[in-house]
Amino acid sequence: MNEYTLSSFPNPAPIALWKRAIHKFQPRRPNQWAEVNAGWRLLFKFRRPWPRAPQARRSAQEVSVRLTMFSLILGIVCLAGVNTRGEDKKARSPLDAKLRVNVDVAKLQPSCQFELPGKAEQSFRNTEYRYAVLDKDGVQVEGALRFRVPLRTILLPQDKRSVTDLTEAEFVNKKLKSGEEYYFVVSVRNLTGLAKFIAP
Repeated sequence: MNEYTLSSFPNPAPIALWKRAIHKFQPRRPNQWAEVNAGWRLLFKFRRPWPRAPQARRSAQEVSVRLTMFSLILGIVCLAGVNTRGEDKKARSPLDAKLRVNVDVAKLQPSCQFELPGKAEQSFRNTEYRYAVLDKDGVQVEGALRFRVPLRTILLPQDKRSVTDLTEAEFVNKKLKSGEEYYFVVSVRNLTGLAKFIAP
């Protein structure tokens, strides 16, 4: 049997052209990785700079500082609240005394007298006073009092049996009718007293 090769033909050019034509019209397989490769190229184009460790350490330090500041502020607020509650409780403890209210009709000057048992030192702020002026029917008279500005502490010493305090309250004459009967009511913490007087 005779074997033929490309070298057996005197002119192999037609065969080469035939092979090129077959290769040209042969269907090509699509590139399945084209989109993947394009995605990776886009990702690496916009990737973050390589030195990420310093940035991570800096972010961790910032978070730690913020948590520490928040803890300190929270602790200060809690301590302030506890301290304030303690001071309020101490400041508003009941007074061991009897309150008598007096009104000097000639001067329209009210005063409070505290009768003390002499068991302990006591004190309170003048802002703890509460006042009211009532008419003979027990109805409150609006605008019958005005107050002086200074703030002070009233001391009730242990070695005294009586303390008289001239309060910051003053009567407004034009709100009181001459000859009418009124009641001046004072309260401070757990104590309450009143004085009856006739307006001059």
